[in-house]
Amino acid sequence: QQSKSDSYIINELEKVFIKNL
Repeated sequence: QQSKSDSYIINELEKVFIKNL
């Protein structure tokens, strides 16, 4: 079971990753 905090962290990391492309 994935917690909401995990999903939030993944979402934030994806935003940073996309910015750095």
